[in-house]
Amino acid sequence: MPFPLSKSGSFRVETTGPADQHVAGLETALLDWLAYRMATGVARPDHSISFKGGVIRKINYMSVISTVDSGTFQLSPQGSEIEFSYSLRFTELFLIVTGMVLFIFGPAALGAAVIIGDREAIMRGVAIVIVGWFWLFGGNYLIAIFLVPIALKKVARRATGGTII
Repeated sequence: MPFPLSKSGSFRVETTGPADQHVAGLETALLDWLAYRMATGVARPDHSISFKGGVIRKINYMSVISTVDSGTFQLSPQGSEIEFSYSLRFTELFLIVTGMVLFIFGPAALGAAVIIGDREAIMRGVAIVIVGWFWLFGGNYLIAIFLVPIALKKVARRATGGTII
């Protein structure tokens, strides 16, 4: 899925020895990281981890994956490096914010202006609705696409003792 419903990326971890020896430790560290953040539906096919997050679920604090609907981590050992690819989806956040803006904030911002027929007030209301959507969805999306990769690199560095390339 394209922007704004998904984000994909990758980075490489240079390990101190053969990458095959570090993949299992990195997978375990990622599973612990996801468990701490209360991810659900965690599956672990061969050198891959998929999970579900989402806005509508129980969390005990604001987590970097709280706005992520679902995601996949793919680990590919190559010599002394591990290629770490990730894919994150934001469909649930998109639908919830769009629904809130259209059906709650939209009528509140535009209701009286439409009834009165004041063109300037309608334009202000439309601007408020658009800015509100960008604030609610865009802000949460940007926070997630910047913080999740940083957190994943930190997990990878600690689990392998390697460096991020």
